[in-house]
Amino acid sequence: MKRLRLGMMNENKILVFKSPAPSILIGRIAVRANILAIVLFLLLQQYLNTLITLIKLFMKKLTMPLMAFALLFVVSCNSGSQTDSTTAAEEKNEQKTDASAAKVQVEDDNEFAVEAASGGLMEVELGTIAAQNASSPKVKEFGQRMVRDHSKANEELKAIAMRKNITLPTTPGDKHQHHIDELKAKKGADFDKAYMSMMVEDHNEDIKKFENEGQTGKDADIKAFAAGKVTVLKEHLEMAKATNDAVKQ
Repeated sequence: MKRLRLGMMNENKILVFKSPAPSILIGRIAVRANILAIVLFLLLQQYLNTLITLIKLFMKKLTMPLMAFALLFVVSCNSGSQTDSTTAAEEKNEQKTDASAAKVQVEDDNEFAVEAASGGLMEVELGTIAAQNASSPKVKEFGQRMVRDHSKANEELKAIAMRKNITLPTTPGDKHQHHIDELKAKKGADFDKAYMSMMVEDHNEDIKKFENEGQTGKDADIKAFAAGKVTVLKEHLEMAKATNDAVKQ
């Protein structure tokens, strides 16, 4: 009977020994949870590092096209901002003009001054080019006359503009610059014919514009300037016609 009880007690002890205490289970769970958390953290960290590397590679590839686009945009903006010199001058003059009843009339006088200044700059530059590119002595002589007379007229118009607070172009406008670029590429007899033909046409147009301003202009100074240059322009036209006929032969 004693042996039987002892065996039961031993068996009970063994059973108790095989069932871990709750604190032990909680500890094991906590350890496993910590391990799992560490593993997840390492995996997440590796994932983030990979993601950051991919983003950096992507940004490097994206940076060059963006920089090229930005440069193109800046160049385009700058190109768009290069306004024709005559247009820029006219816009400034419009800003200066008061909103009065005579505004339109004043603007007409200002526009004539701007156009005349641009044309005068072209005449001087073409006359200078003629001295280098022309082959005919008569064409060279005509070019020298253009430089002398139009340089003087340009200075007179510039003085009027300063008194009137009128903005004049400092370089030929697009229309006049186009003529300069065309003729600059020609030399010898080709230049002589093209230059003199263009001078005949140009002075015919100038005479009409100057006569119109001299008759209908509202600004007394600009009107007087235009009227005073008609005679000289007509002399230029006759000289241009004679020289043009000579180079055609």
